[in-house]
Amino acid sequence: MEHLATQLARIDKELGGVQPSHIVLGTGLAAIFGVYFLQWSYETQSWVRRRGALRVFFETVKALPVINGIVAREKAKLILQMDSDMGVKLTAEPPRLTALPAEGISLKAVLAEAETRRGKDLQWDARQGLTLANDECVYEYE
Repeated sequence: MEHLATQLARIDKELGGVQPSHIVLGTGLAAIFGVYFLQWSYETQSWVRRRGALRVFFETVKALPVINGIVAREKAKLILQMDSDMGVKLTAEPPRLTALPAEGISLKAVLAEAETRRGKDLQWDARQGLTLANDECVYEYE
């Protein structure tokens, strides 16, 4: 018992006037924050494992305001290019159909469009076996 009393007296002297209840309270709060930090780090680790480290990294980088602005500008450029491509397609001869016309199209126009598309499909068959693309810019890479 005497040994315990001397140890407690030494601790009280080293505390420098801080009440032991404050130390207990501070230790408890530190333990609670430590548990929350460990829980957060475990959840983050499992989230990264579940989604993949590169995906998490790129999602985080993409969320930065600077990168988000660059992505938005590039997206706007792509939409403008797609709109201009569609404008060219709508004015092409024979006209590309984007909706059913009010009046029927002549048999010659239908056969001409079919022949044009068939020629493009054969070009793709000779190259890659891909027959789904029908954009003019695809055929400019020959």
